[in-house]
Amino acid sequence: MGSEMCIRDRHNVDSGDIEGAKPYLDWVISNGDLSGHINIARLRLGRLLLDQGHFIQALTVVTEVQATEFKSLINELTGDIYISQGKRSEAAIAYATALSSLEQSDPRGLVLKLKLDDVAGS
Repeated sequence: MGSEMCIRDRHNVDSGDIEGAKPYLDWVISNGDLSGHINIARLRLGRLLLDQGHFIQALTVVTEVQATEFKSLINELTGDIYISQGKRSEAAIAYATALSSLEQSDPRGLVLKLKLDDVAGS
């Protein structure tokens, strides 16, 4: 059921109904059977809250993701939240942590390097 709710939230976001996506994500977080679904829902909700300018709430939701397999995604999103708050040094630390937790061949590394360079260059 958790994966079905994640699909529903994606449909709402894709159709521009961000508020409509939140109940699905909240449901997965509260009722999901698999920790992977719950953590993905938290990351998605954190991104939605960031996009809406709810930085403190976004950071709170993201810090609830404890799974090591999501470490890079957690830190990247944390960096994005810090950037939106104007906290460049905290963002740099988060991006560097995200980058260090990736395999060297991971294609996301390029994006993280660009973000890190952008923060360092400002």
